[in-house]
Amino acid sequence: MNSVIIGTAGHIDHGKTALIKALNGFEGDRMPSEKQRGITIDLSFSHLRSGDTNVAFIDVPGHENLVKTMISGAYAFDAAMLVVAADDGLMPQSKEHIQILSLLGVKSVILCISKCDLADDARRSEVAAQCREYICKFKNLQILNTFFISIKDPASIAELKNYLFNIKPAQRQGGGVVHYYIDRVFSLKGLGTIVTGSLINGAISKGEKLYNCDLGKIFNVKSVQIHDEDTPLAQAPNRVALSLDAKTSELQKGQILSKKGFFRGFNEADCTFSGEISHNQDVLFCVGSKQSAAKALILKELPSGEKLVSFKFDKTMFLKFDEAFVLISDARVIGGGRVLNPVLEPLKKAGKILFLASLLKHDFVEAFSILKEAHKNGFGIISSYQRFGLSHEEAVDVA
Repeated sequence: MNSVIIGTAGHIDHGKTALIKALNGFEGDRMPSEKQRGITIDLSFSHLRSGDTNVAFIDVPGHENLVKTMISGAYAFDAAMLVVAADDGLMPQSKEHIQILSLLGVKSVILCISKCDLADDARRSEVAAQCREYICKFKNLQILNTFFISIKDPASIAELKNYLFNIKPAQRQGGGVVHYYIDRVFSLKGLGTIVTGSLINGAISKGEKLYNCDLGKIFNVKSVQIHDEDTPLAQAPNRVALSLDAKTSELQKGQILSKKGFFRGFNEADCTFSGEISHNQDVLFCVGSKQSAAKALILKELPSGEKLVSFKFDKTMFLKFDEAFVLISDARVIGGGRVLNPVLEPLKKAGKILFLASLLKHDFVEAFSILKEAHKNGFGIISSYQRFGLSHEEAVDVA
């Protein structure tokens, strides 16, 4: 089956959850607190299927105080439906969500001007132009198409629905190694402990063993589900639920499931960063569905305007090369970037900067040479997936 992950983005009360319901009938606001307040508080997951094509939806909250939750869903998007109300226009949280999409490398945007029954043609066109102008500030974002919709106009919903089935998954690095962030943990009678997450690399099959990097434990996969349907194998990209032989109490959102041997945990990582940051600043580092407090140490300013920054974390992190992250300070997004060096290497500052320069150029021959000198007893090829995003065969070729 062909599958793609599409998420929502946009300001609170601009109709993101109502749009999902109009597309597939799914009521995203199910918690009592969500129904009482009339807003989305947590991520919700649903899907839409036509023939051999499946669209997995991730609906995110639009409230400014829930930006961490939005980030934990958006990292997995292949494309984003940016929902902007025709009566309100482009609001602050829509702008912050656009920034997050750019930082996380979600390049494809479907612009949905919602609540078109509340505005005339001139106002709808004005809002669309306003959105396009703002999105154009982010060079890596592309508007795939623009739709003028109202949940009271079935024809507009049908047009968008038909279009979504033609969206293709984003091209991602990572090959076949599973790197699965848990975003929900719960238990079901007869099934036991269930975790859900977005599978964006590799495949997971029933009966195999997965390694919880954070716990250092191996768990058996008792069953695999995609949108409430049992399957022997789940392949990326997809929303996947797993039944594990684990205690519900020991699993948490943000933990990583993978294969044993591919990831080591460290309390430090070197990254490229775009945004405003100062030396020794305390920040919240958001990657996948995990967050960690961190201290930022600026190593060097680059000609591009980006910075090389070393982050020291309050908790052990299992990061990988070229993984996208977002930084929050005082509850607001201040920027983000990509992980360059996720492994604590025995390098002094000058040598580290040379090493990071080679990683910036993807010059892995030079990077291997630097590490060969730094590690007198050698370093393992299997670590090349975490260090450089290389498969075993590619790493052997470089070596």
